[in-house]
Amino acid sequence: MEIKMIDSERLNIYLTQEEVEFEQVDLTKIETAKDLKKKFGRIFETAERYYGFNMDNSPLEIEVIPIIDGGLFIGLSKKEDDELSVVHYVFLDFEAVLSVVDLIDSGFVEGELYLYENAYHLIARIKLNKKDRVTAVLDEFGLKPQEKDIHNVSLSVLQEHGESVCEQNCIQTLKNYFFTP
Repeated sequence: MEIKMIDSERLNIYLTQEEVEFEQVDLTKIETAKDLKKKFGRIFETAERYYGFNMDNSPLEIEVIPIIDGGLFIGLSKKEDDELSVVHYVFLDFEAVLSVVDLIDSGFVEGELYLYENAYHLIARIKLNKKDRVTAVLDEFGLKPQEKDIHNVSLSVLQEHGESVCEQNCIQTLKNYFFTP
């Protein structure tokens, strides 16, 4: 087995035919990254131990290519998950908004804040790989409007009839205004 660290985000692993046979690799039975991690766990542990290439917390792009001599090439690349999820939260007072702003990392969230019918409406775009962490904080201080809830209004209604508190990058803007000395 040969492991080559290309950079902090990429790792290449080369297996000989004997190693492939020893590991009993059947590429037709590997459909997901989880299957691959399960099958090559020992190899990935070696990569982590000797090269510091941790794969547990990052989305991975995995390329497995059979080599002519019967071996395998496995290319691993950590990739940034830039897909966003849009959520709408309502806060009954500005202090709750500030509590959220103080607790979440603005690098994971962007959005707009509106005042409409005596409530603050945050329309946030959250990176998918951080959604659980961010929504846990939002759930602590805010409310999710339900279909028939008085606070359930669309973005276009907020833009037309609401008062814009902060239109772009509101988390970072409020963080800079209220929490930066």
